[in-house]
Amino acid sequence: MGDLKPNHVTGLFGARRTGKTFLMNQVKEELDNHQVLFVQGDDLDAADILSSRRSSVLSNFVKG
Repeated sequence: MGDLKPNHVTGLFGARRTGKTFLMNQVKEELDNHQVLFVQGDDLDAADILSSRRSSVLSNFVKG
């Protein structure tokens, strides 16, 4: 957890059924006093946004 930095995005990528969601839920629990944006990569809208190379699109996605 010590490697997570405020105002930075941390992504977790990997094969299906390897425990990514479980791990992220544990991280979310430990960061209960902080804002956490939790996004599932299977969501096609989220996948389109996350694959964008435009910083304005990504900034708007994580803002607030």
